[in-house]
Amino acid sequence: MLSAAIVPLAGYPLLYLPIHIVWLELVIHPTALLVFQELPSSGRLTPIRRQARPRFFSPLAWVSIGALGVLITAAVVLGYDYALGAGRDVEHARAMAIVALIIASATATTGLSRLRSRTAVVVVIGSIASLLLLVQVPALAALVQLSPLHLDDWALSVAAGAIAGAISFFVPLTLRR
Repeated sequence: MLSAAIVPLAGYPLLYLPIHIVWLELVIHPTALLVFQELPSSGRLTPIRRQARPRFFSPLAWVSIGALGVLITAAVVLGYDYALGAGRDVEHARAMAIVALIIASATATTGLSRLRSRTAVVVVIGSIASLLLLVQVPALAALVQLSPLHLDDWALSVAAGAIAGAISFFVPLTLRR
């Protein structure tokens, strides 16, 4: 959400077109569901101890979530700015930013879910496969108004996304249940 707001407010061309938002929704919703999904316990069900004040996350978990969001936003916005360059190739810049965002999402899903279920593995692989197809197949890339990336572009975007998403491996256990 931040990257969608920051880019046009900074005077750049829109980062996400409607087709990109639909694509990102298809990736991010299953990811979010997996991260907050609990696997069934193999033991006996026991009563839950109630806290005096119910909390969804601990303060440390909120800080971690905020840091993860800021890092991913920075990777996407800075990647977009870098790729846009003097030539103002918007389709190239969008492709680099979306690669960074989806790689960060896949990395965060891996870190938070620990790929404990087959569904988690399928969602991560599906996210990356959609990225490869919609960015690297010229006809599909043109359809979603992106341009295929070169190997060095992929390396930069994947590195930025992976570094941004890697913080999820250190998110407090209170978030990972």
